[in-house]
Amino acid sequence: GFQEDAYHTLAKVADVGLGPQTPTDQIVHQRRAKQIVEWDRLMRVVERDNYRVQMFNLKDHEGYGKKEIFVGVPAHIETTISLLP
Repeated sequence: GFQEDAYHTLAKVADVGLGPQTPTDQIVHQRRAKQIVEWDRLMRVVERDNYRVQMFNLKDHEGYGKKEIFVGVPAHIETTISLLP
C-alpha cells in the first residue's frame, strides 16, 4: 500500500541519497531520512521486544559519515546501564 511504498522510498533516500540535486541539500535530506528509518527500526524493538532506546549525537567525528548513534537496551537492564560511568 501507500505507506509501504513511502517507507521504501524513504529507505532509498537514506541509503543512496536520492532527492534534491544540490550536494548540501542532498546530504541534509539523506541524513534526516536515515535518522527516520533507523528510529523506526528501533521503535519496532521497543514495541515487540520491550527495549528502551535513545539517540546520541556524536561529537568531533568530522571524518566519520555518521553524526548520531542509536542505542537500544532491554528494559529489564536499563537501570543497570544507567549506573555505568
